Amino acid sequence: MSKSTTGEDWTFTIESEVTDLPITEEWLSQAAKKKVDREKADPPKPLKLLSSEEFIQHLKKNYGLIPPEKEQKAIEFFEYHGFIRINSLLKALKQDGKSDNQISYKNLIIINDMDTYLRQSLARLTPYIELHLKTLIVNEIICRTKSPFSYEKRNSNDSATIYKYDNSNHRKTTDAWLSRASEIICSFANKDRSFTHALSKYGCRIPIWLLVDRLSLGETIMFVDCLDNTIVFNISKSFIPNADRVGNIYTILDALRTLRNAASHGTRLVGTNFSVTPKINSNDNERIKGIDSPSTSLFVQLVAMKYCFEGLQAQEKKRWNCFIDKINSKIEKHKFLAKCLKMPENWYQLLKIAS
Repeated sequence: MSKSTTGEDWTFTIESEVTDLPITEEWLSQAAKKKVDREKADPPKPLKLLSSEEFIQHLKKNYGLIPPEKEQKAIEFFEYHGFIRINSLLKALKQDGKSDNQISYKNLIIINDMDTYLRQSLARLTPYIELHLKTLIVNEIICRTKSPFSYEKRNSNDSATIYKYDNSNHRKTTDAWLSRASEIICSFANKDRSFTHALSKYGCRIPIWLLVDRLSLGETIMFVDCLDNTIVFNISKSFIPNADRVGNIYTILDALRTLRNAASHGTRLVGTNFSVTPKINSNDNERIKGIDSPSTSLFVQLVAMKYCFEGLQAQEKKRWNCFIDKINSKIEKHKFLAKCLKMPENWYQLLKIAS
């Protein structure tokens, strides 16, 4: 293990494994522990590259797949999507894991189409929430501080501060955000006419409305994470108006980011257990019927997203309800989809926004 020429990054070697990524000593200690764990484990099975025909036989044997009469059609489908990408769909269809639980190729196509519809729809719906969140952030900070540049201040002794900066964790979060904000300003300074104009007009400073407008959803949530609790709670009242607790905004935003990233980057949604557990209303928790592990399901992520749409205007609420209605029509046509999506019995009532 040796330091690189920068004096900060590390290059290390574990047996024949070499990386040039910046790696911390904490990560190295964890990697060393995993290496020991791997040595105790059984050796991995040798990998074999299957031909298309062998691959079909593998799916027949391990997933009970019933291919179409013309197997070439299935081969083309699998080669296009890749086994890893359809693996979660196969597992969703094979709910009980029994060897005699057969899967028809037709049902695989149906569930793949549903997954595509979910991803495309969620990618279209998320920007409405993102725009609303950004507007609430800017309005709340301007109303509190009467300044478009208060985001530049980190001092907790300043009455106009907008940040949590009273302990080491808060300081670390805030400093990371300010560093990122600086990078964003520098990256846009010479290639965005709005930034160039603002830098000239405001004496080399960028007003908060322009900065926030250019943030990604992840950067916007990063900003929220370091804001003072009073500001976040005031934002929350309008952002998730029907939530039990305004503090639920943090887990709901995490769920929104995870769901948006999955939808935008082609990750499978059907059959996925999400790592983020959004806090949903206690009465909704009590009403969830007939679903295992609800906290990690796609359904609960959708409940969190519904809370966000409840704070939007009537037109956006209508878009959400149209999305839910289309899911319902697909499930009505293909009943097995409800189980594959891990939907509770009363999912429609829980996801529909009341008129």
